Formats: sequence, C-alpha cells, structure tokens
Amino acid sequence: MSSDSESNWCLLPDAGRFVILEHQVPLDSGRADHWDVMLETATGLQTWATQPFASDGASRQVEELPLHRSIYLDYEGPISGNRGCVRRLDRGKFRILDRQSRWLLIQLAGDVYQGRLQVRLANDGKSWFTWESSAFDLR
Repeated sequence: MSSDSESNWCLLPDAGRFVILEHQVPLDSGRADHWDVMLETATGLQTWATQPFASDGASRQVEELPLHRSIYLDYEGPISGNRGCVRRLDRGKFRILDRQSRWLLIQLAGDVYQGRLQVRLANDGKSWFTWESSAFDLR
C-alpha cells in the first residue's frame, strides 16, 4: 500500500455504514471472484478486495482498492465496462475501535456479520485482514 493509500485510512470517520459485496468478475479479467468490503467516508467508500471471511481467525491478504462511489452501499447488479457484477452479502454499521498508522480495528454490526475486523499494513506494503466474529452466518 502506498502512502496515498495510508492516507485513505485517515478519511474513515469514527463510525458509519458498511457493505460487503460479492464481486463476480469476467473469466478474462485476470482476477478471481472476491468480496469487496466497503466502509463509508465523506468522499466515497474505502474498499478492500478479499477472500470470504473465515471463522478460523487466520489472516488473509487483501488488496486495497481506490475509493468507490457511495452508490455501492445500495447497488446490486452488473458493473459497467464489463467488470462483472456485484451481489450484496451484508450491510450495516461500522465503528473504529482503534486507529494506528499501520492498522485499524473495526467493529462491524451487520445483518449477517458481527465482529471485529483488523486491517494491518505489513512492512512489505501489503494489507491483511483478520476477522474475529461474535456471530457468524454463511447463509
């Protein structure tokens, strides 16, 4: 993650709305299907692409993406430019429990996922999620 990306963490308010979207990508995109975890800021959605949350407490490498439009808080369907389609898996409220320069601790209170999400920036510039659920439902 670049220093520009780190500054995006500073855009996050202490609390707000979140959404988790399942992003199915075209076969020729060079990417795998993934989840987009999106947290609302005043200027857009702080977004990370990740593999599905797991209840094993293991860290998962994630990709921080550019800010996305706030429309994705409510949108489901095809994405323009042949970028696939998204389906909402969950939405709710988030609250920042702790904020440091290289990691965030975020409480998620959604319809499906309730728990704490730790986002950590490693020394090599890669981001990692660790999910700790207080309730877990894979539907």
